[in-house]
Amino acid sequence: MGAIATGVALGLKEIFQPSNIEPVITSPAPGDPPDADERLRVILHPDDPTKSVAILPKAAGSDPPSSPTRGADSIDGIGDRT
Repeated sequence: MGAIATGVALGLKEIFQPSNIEPVITSPAPGDPPDADERLRVILHPDDPTKSVAILPKAAGSDPPSSPTRGADSIDGIGDRT
């Protein structure tokens, strides 16, 4: 009975902690992609999700956004409370 339990335990260990550590081959790519200014960029902060940022590209031919008027809602729906 003990041999069966040991076999099961070793099998589960191999599933959850594989011992075959293979080297990973990587190569850094120089610079930004050619269309970096035209793509959505997301910068995630690993420790604090509130510091993560999403950068939206400017739409072609769009005017810069005007300043919000008093009482306009912000993204979170709270609005201007000044």
